[in-house]
Amino acid sequence: MIKCVVTGDNHFGKSYGGRFESKKNILIEKRFESLENLVNKANDIDADLFFVTGDLFDAELDVPRDVVKRAVEILAKFKKDVYIIPGNHDFYGEHVEVWQYFRQCNHFSNVVLLSSPEPRTLTDVGKDKDTVVLYPAICTAKNSDTNALGWIKKQSIQKNGVINIGLAHGAVQGMSCDNELRYYYMGIEELERINVDAWFVGHAHVQRPADLTENEEVRTDKIYNPGTHQQISSHNDTEGCGFIVTISKDGSKATLKASKYSCGNIRYVKKQIKIPVATDDALRNALADEVKDYDKDSTILELSFKGTVLEDEYIERKEICDEVLEGFFHVDDYGFGNLYEEATPAKIDSEFLTGSFASDFLHGITDSVARNTAFEYLIDIKKSRIKFTNNDKVSKGADGDIDYYVYRGK
Repeated sequence: MIKCVVTGDNHFGKSYGGRFESKKNILIEKRFESLENLVNKANDIDADLFFVTGDLFDAELDVPRDVVKRAVEILAKFKKDVYIIPGNHDFYGEHVEVWQYFRQCNHFSNVVLLSSPEPRTLTDVGKDKDTVVLYPAICTAKNSDTNALGWIKKQSIQKNGVINIGLAHGAVQGMSCDNELRYYYMGIEELERINVDAWFVGHAHVQRPADLTENEEVRTDKIYNPGTHQQISSHNDTEGCGFIVTISKDGSKATLKASKYSCGNIRYVKKQIKIPVATDDALRNALADEVKDYDKDSTILELSFKGTVLEDEYIERKEICDEVLEGFFHVDDYGFGNLYEEATPAKIDSEFLTGSFASDFLHGITDSVARNTAFEYLIDIKKSRIKFTNNDKVSKGADGDIDYYVYRGK
C-alpha cells in the first residue's frame, strides 16, 4: 500500500498586477504558504510519494530565479520523494529558462523532474515495499493538438503485483473547455483504457472527483485532478486543496481510497446579493447575512446586487457596503447596476413620461412589492438591458429603439 499526495497548477511566478497591485506581494507569499501547508500535511500523514501534475510555474520564461528556488526548497521539505511533470505553462525543453533555473536551484535528491517520456520504476515504496511504475505524459510546448499519451499506449504494463500511476497534463474531457483541441486534449475513455491503476492529472483548475471530502473513502474513480493548491480567481470555485490517494494492490486488482486536504489560504467569492423586499435596512441585512461566514483576512469579494431598496439605503448604498465589508482582504467595486430605488410615485415620475404606458401602469399597481418588481423590469427595458423582438419574446443585452415602446405604450 502506498499513500500519495497530489497537487498541480500551482503557477508560481504569477504576477498579480492590475486590481491587486497593492497586495500582490501578500498574494504571492500566500501561495508559497499554501504549498507549505500541503507539504506539512504530507509529512504529518507519512505519505510515501508527492506528485506535481504540471504548471508548477506560471510560465517557461520570466519566472524569477528566487521564486523557482523557494518552490524547490518547499517541496524538498517533504521527507520522501517528490515527482514533477512539466505542464503547458512550464513546458519542458533543455533550454527552457524556468527548468534551467530549476536545475541550478535543485540541490535536493528527493525532488525529481520527469522530463522524458519513459517509465520510471520505484522500488521498496511504502510499508509494504511495493514496486511503483510512473508513466509521465509531459508537455513540450505551450499548445498541442495531440496529447502526450501515445508512448504510454504502446507499453506492456505489468498488472500483477505492481502499482502503475499515470501522470499527465492537459485538457480532460468534461473538465476544461478545449473546443479547438489545442491543449493536449484527453478523452475519459482514452485514459481509462490505459492499464494504469490511477491517473493524476493537471491543467483544469477544478477538482475531479468533485465530491471528495476530507474523510478518506474507497473510490471507483481512476482519474484525479486536484485543481489548484490555492484559488486563483473567482472563475474556479474551489477552496484550494491537494488530494490524498491511497493505492493498494492484490494481484492485478487495485483498491483506491481518496480524500482532499484544504490547504488554500485565500478565497475568491463572486456573488449576486438579492434583496427580496424593500424594507428598512434590507440592503445592510442581506449583505451582512451573505458574508457573515467568510474570514475577512483571507477573502476577496466580487459583489453585485439585485433588487429594490428604500430611498435612504439607495442613496447611501456605497457607504453601507463599505461599512459592512470593512476589514476584508480585498473588495472590488460594487455592481449596483441591478439595484433599484423603491418605486414611489415621485420616483416613477422621474423615470417615465407622465401619461406613458409605463407611468400609468406603475401608478395603477397598489401592491408595493408588485410595483417594485414591475418598475425593475421597465427600467431594464428603458436601459436596453432587455428588449422585445418581432415575435414578442424578450431578449437581453441587445441594442434597439426601446424608449419608443416604454414611452408610447406600443
